Formats: sequence, C-alpha cells, structure tokens
Amino acid sequence: RFVLIYLTPEGLEPSDSENWISMSYSFILDELNKLLDIYEISDKAKIYIEDYMKAIRRNVVEDKGLKELCKKIYYKHKEAFDLIFENKPDIQSEISEFVYSYLKKNASRFNITVWDDYTSHYIRFTPNRLVELYGNMGSEEWCHSKNLLGFEIQNFQDSDLSIKIIIGPSKSEYESYRQYLLNAAISNNWKMRGKGLSDKWKTIKTNMLVSKEKLKNLNLDNMDFMDDIIGNPLENYFEKELNGIVDVLLRADNNK
Repeated sequence: RFVLIYLTPEGLEPSDSENWISMSYSFILDELNKLLDIYEISDKAKIYIEDYMKAIRRNVVEDKGLKELCKKIYYKHKEAFDLIFENKPDIQSEISEFVYSYLKKNASRFNITVWDDYTSHYIRFTPNRLVELYGNMGSEEWCHSKNLLGFEIQNFQDSDLSIKIIIGPSKSEYESYRQYLLNAAISNNWKMRGKGLSDKWKTIKTNMLVSKEKLKNLNLDNMDFMDDIIGNPLENYFEKELNGIVDVLLRADNNK
C-alpha cells in the first residue's frame, strides 16, 4: 500500500486529487516541532531534524514574523539602508580598488601616470615616456584625457583580469600617428582582432594578468590572497614586460 503525498511550499492541490493528498512544508514544520516536544530522541537525531527544519525555514517557507520585523527596521532606517545597498561591496569593486591603489602607490617607481576616473571595470594608466610623446594628441573624447594611448586594466565578472593597450581618438592633425602606432604593433606580431583602425578606439595588444579560474579564489570573506593573486602578476608585468612594449611604441614615431 502507498500513501501518495504532494508536498509543496504552499500546500497546493494535486492534479490527481483522488490518489494524492496535498501537504505543505509549514505542516511538516509544525508536526516536527510537536514530535520533538513529545518524544525523547538521541542528540544526533535531534541535530539532524533541527538542521532540516532550519533549511526549510531558510529556503522554502516564508517566515512572516521575520519579514515583518525586517520591514519595520528598514522603514525606520530607510536612508541608511539605501545608502548601504547603493555602495555595498562586491568582488569586482574590491579588485579595482586594490589595482588602483597599487598603481598609485607605485606610480613613480614604474614611471607611469594613473588616470583618476577609474571604475569597478576599468583602471587606466599611461607610461610617462609615452605621455611625453603622445600625451597631447588625444581628442579628449576618452575620459577627457588628451592621451592618444591608454593602458586599460579590464576587470569583469567571470573574465580574466587583463591589460589592454588601446589607441584612442586623436585630434585631426595627429590622425596619421594612429596608423603609425598600429603599424608598429603589427610589425611586432602583437595579436589583435583585425588589422584596421576604427574611428575611435583600437586594441593593439592584450596581456592576461590573472585567469578567471585564479580569481575565483578571491571572495569578500577572505581577501588575504590579493597580493599573491593580483599584486605579483602586476609586479611581473611592470618589471619584465612594460619597458619593451613602450620601446616598440616609441619607435613608431621614428618609423613614420
């Protein structure tokens, strides 16, 4: 013999009401509470049952008393909660804060200028040797910067943390320099999508700093690995990669 029970959060009626009876999770909770009061059971069994009941309350059954309490607290401190929600931390913003602080702290050591208008997805800088040559050629359409070249650290969820070198929009009299820079990148076999220039921006080189798999080791509860996972690859890029890249881009002016 079978007793067929249709168990749902709200106790919905089954389509086959002749063979099935409906039961809600609230009913389960009430009955388990009664049984725990009536019977003496082992501590181990009691822990299992109480954990099951907590899981139901947390994930299945709406706790109306808790909901009403939360509503009262929220409306009493609405402005404070709205401000917190608006600025709540997330992993992307924490990574960007770390990268921006790292660049600002080491700007003189690496001889770079860090752009101030960073976001949780983009942190930009330009090596000073390139600023001296190309720093006044930009059309200011790029974050109100006059830089023709930007090094952009891109930080997106479920993506690699990468540095992209981008040719930005130029003033009309410097349009030819965009092509010179692109030619330098092509002649050095830098991988890019397509060999032509767009009207605005052109990515000419991408370096992966940290794979998305490694970034998964970071979470808001434990950011202790930030120096190892992100700081070390940044240090390696600036110490071993950057100067050679800058040399290539400076030669573009000589070969125009």
